Amino acid sequence: MWGRRYLSLVVWCGLYGTAACGNALDTQRQPAATQSLGATLYEEFCQRVAHSADPRDVTGQSTFATCRYGVAPATSAGPSLLALTTQRDRFILAVDTAVDPDLVPDLRSLMGRMVPLYDDGTLQAHMAAVSEAIRGLAQAPDAVHALGRLAVRRGYVPAEADFAQACLSYDRLHVLSRTLSRGPGADPG
Repeated sequence: MWGRRYLSLVVWCGLYGTAACGNALDTQRQPAATQSLGATLYEEFCQRVAHSADPRDVTGQSTFATCRYGVAPATSAGPSLLALTTQRDRFILAVDTAVDPDLVPDLRSLMGRMVPLYDDGTLQAHMAAVSEAIRGLAQAPDAVHALGRLAVRRGYVPAEADFAQACLSYDRLHVLSRTLSRGPGADPG
């Protein structure tokens, strides 16, 4: 009995001593370096292309360095990924140039919320439904004619300008303005 307690005490002291010699547990999170929006989009797109080429790599570890840092992919990576990596710098530069930096935080948030919708197939289903609706409209002659009438504008004109122009070109504007200026309940004559 005494030997058992003694042995237990020695084991616990040994474990405690071993743990005490280790480094303190670091509880401070080291944030990853922030990438530009173009680099983030490229990395996401690259990972999805890589996953479609090799669905067995569910973690994306085999192509992480390629997609994040631009390391040349293995020749077995597939033609789509090989072609995409040749355009990496152009893609990132194009996105970073095209998007206003003030919009980036909101755009990042939006894209982050869209990823689950992409992963569960919701976005693809909606795009297919919209495509089907447009295809249906294109096959209906009356709809095509009606849409054609809506689009009879020369260049871009804000809706406010169209409304003002329509009001000012009304041929009985003087009668309308006189009638409206009398106020409610006034004698129309």
